[in-house]
Amino acid sequence: MDQDIQSKTRDIKLVFFDVDGTLLGRDGQYSESLQAQLRRIRAMGIKTAIASGRPPFACQFLFDELGLDACGLFYTGGMIFDPSSQSCIHESVLNKADLTPLLALIRQKQVYCELYAGQQHFVEASCDISVAHGEHLRIQPQRLQFETLMNDKHCSVQKLLIGVDERRAAGCLQELESQFPQFHFAYARFPAKPHCLFASVIAADADKTAAFSRLLVHHQVSPEQVMAFGDAGSDMTFLHLAGVGVAMGNAEAHVQAAADCVTLSVDEDGVAHALKFLIPEQ
Repeated sequence: MDQDIQSKTRDIKLVFFDVDGTLLGRDGQYSESLQAQLRRIRAMGIKTAIASGRPPFACQFLFDELGLDACGLFYTGGMIFDPSSQSCIHESVLNKADLTPLLALIRQKQVYCELYAGQQHFVEASCDISVAHGEHLRIQPQRLQFETLMNDKHCSVQKLLIGVDERRAAGCLQELESQFPQFHFAYARFPAKPHCLFASVIAADADKTAAFSRLLVHHQVSPEQVMAFGDAGSDMTFLHLAGVGVAMGNAEAHVQAAADCVTLSVDEDGVAHALKFLIPEQ
């Protein structure tokens, strides 16, 4: 990392962290050195928050164990949530009328699907993917026919997570995206299933740029006072908008190109390494 980057970090007041592939390694765990670095920068008065595709309920252990309890971004931009007050500041939900034909096509094409609603996530049938992903989230999905939720007028759907094995169905998710432009598809990979491609399907008005602006107002900081860490294409907006964007060494080349600097990979404790270098003891 360029020593000149340190000059841009002297007035950092808020740091956003992606979760999977950034804070958590391939085993879904974080290191003691990361925990120590987070504790250190908070003692300096710096707020720490999450910006992730995960829902808040799958980040509760990070709020509790790592103290990442400042207001942050969840559902790949679909929700602004304040862990300290357990309150939703802003959210974008999926339109059920549009969602119904998408779910029908997902079933027809035998695409893996999880549905996120409220403080839970659901699958219609358990499989090795749902079990592995549940272990990674630390919360197993409930089994339920999606029509039960779709017919519940009091139930809002925040996100679908869909996935395919690209060895058998390459291009399937992109085809679905082309047929449903009213939704936003954010792509990512799951280390436990390297041959699978997943997409978070969220409302089209889940705008990360607008969310970043809302978070600045909420925290009363300027972009120059923000640092962001990430490893995926869905993290690029925050990497670009933050005063200092830090890409993980395990990120793809186009993600690294969007950042101000690149740290070590998640399995080499890249976040702890970067915090130690970029935000030194005063």
